[in-house]
Amino acid sequence: MEDMKQRYIYNQNNSGGHFNSPKWTGPEDQGGIFNEFVEDFHGRIEGNHDVWVMAESTSEANTLVEKFARVYFDGVDSAGDCPCCGDRWYRSHGPETDEDE
Repeated sequence: MEDMKQRYIYNQNNSGGHFNSPKWTGPEDQGGIFNEFVEDFHGRIEGNHDVWVMAESTSEANTLVEKFARVYFDGVDSAGDCPCCGDRWYRSHGPETDEDE
């Protein structure tokens, strides 16, 4: 069966006026911090605050980044993120595309 994994990207919001330093602790071929692929990230500068993961589904991707990259969701409600800045991390709603957002 063909590998159906796609790359999902998690952009970090500058909540509270600073970025956290994510750290990937999972398998190297399954995810990482974006400084490894900055050239692929549509020209974003300082991409090392963001995380990528390879997964077969959005649900799997969200689970993997929580488990291996110190990413958390609903931070305003549960993790102390700044309420006026918003959550630091948001769940993915689909794989990366080549379209401009």
